[in-house]
Amino acid sequence: MALKNIIGQKTTTTGAIGVAATISLDGAALSAHNTFAGGGAVSGTAYSVAIKDGSARQVGVATYTSGSPGTLTIDSILASTNGGSAITLSGDAEVYVDALAEDLAGGVSAFDVQVFTSSGTYTPTAGAKFIKVICTAGGQGGDDVTGSSPGYGGAAGQTAIRYLSAAEFGSSQTVTIGAGGAADLGDGGETSFGTLVVAKPGTNSGSVGDITFGGEKSPPVHPDTTATGVYSGGPGGASYWGGYNNSAPTNPFGTGGEGGGFIDGTSYGSVAGNPGVCVVEEYA
Repeated sequence: MALKNIIGQKTTTTGAIGVAATISLDGAALSAHNTFAGGGAVSGTAYSVAIKDGSARQVGVATYTSGSPGTLTIDSILASTNGGSAITLSGDAEVYVDALAEDLAGGVSAFDVQVFTSSGTYTPTAGAKFIKVICTAGGQGGDDVTGSSPGYGGAAGQTAIRYLSAAEFGSSQTVTIGAGGAADLGDGGETSFGTLVVAKPGTNSGSVGDITFGGEKSPPVHPDTTATGVYSGGPGGASYWGGYNNSAPTNPFGTGGEGGGFIDGTSYGSVAGNPGVCVVEEYA
């Protein structure tokens, strides 16, 4: 059965919800949850669900169908407070996507990790039931000096994290790795895992994931000056993976480039951003 994080929604459906019964997803999202549509539920996919109505509970599998409103069709009842039979809804029930004991039968353990530092195709290792995908976009290039002002460090690439079931990631997914942005504020590239997980560069909007982390520029280390000494630009925004960008070859993925600065009154240029990465942790 498929799973999705933090989906919980009200329903005004009434009556017994046995196998083949339909629940209308016509209510609002529950506090600190998404609706099925807002949480990315895929039409035609069977999800593990828990249904609560007062003190009554029912868990099982239901197939989601998108629409206005969307619906759930009960495929099976795995347990209930009514002796394993259908409970009766009052018109004020709550429906969640929830991991059930059957989803975790035999336990879940990590068994492989695939790391993409260049674009390619993800093919799941045999036996993978769930994956955690971490996408980080390429970092922005640093800012060159302007007059007597050292440059800002480039913004780090954003990071998007999402948990996916085998029903969602399927037999393969295209992985695209964002390049680091060129020096003097070149934008980094977008990193994506199909359309399921998308990390946008820098401060751009539109990243897709259960959890997303923004990227920010970093200000110059020293004030405006062309005097004798070293006056550095911003060190480059730190990414999800940590660190700051400079010329070293072991910088963390997605960091922004260092801004331009001055040495004894002579300016030096900014540094390009670092490329992104996609890490796929597999669980069985």
